[in-house]
Parts: sequence; structure tokens; C-alpha cells
Amino acid sequence: MVISKDALSGKTDRLKLDLLRIQEAVRKMQTLLNELLELSRIGRMVNASQIVPFDELVREAMEIAVGRSRQIR
Repeated sequence: MVISKDALSGKTDRLKLDLLRIQEAVRKMQTLLNELLELSRIGRMVNASQIVPFDELVREAMEIAVGRSRQIR
């Protein structure tokens, strides 16, 4: 695992980045789980359309892709 290698090799800068990425992923997962739980309680609901900042959407997709590419290495 990349984090173990970084920790054992003393690469603390990379380890800090790994931990920040994990913390952000946990935050996003918690948000998704909370929203899913809320949806399951309400049942089927129809939400009005909303404007989503495209740059934020692309940035999040890029973060996910970079994280996955690091796992493959």
C-alpha cells in the first residue's frame, strides 16, 4: 500500500498529502451516506434542478482520478 511505503521510507510530505486526501474522501463519503440516509427516510422525492459549478465538478472528478491512478501504481 502506498501509505505504508511512504511511512516506512520516511516520506512525510507524501504521507501528509495521503492523509489529507483520505480525510477529504472520508468527508465526502460521510456527506454521501448522510444524503442517502435522508433519501431513504423520505422515500422517492423530486428535487428541483440546481446550478452546479462546472469547475468544482471537474476538480472533484480529477481528484478521484488522480487518487485511483496512484492506487494502480
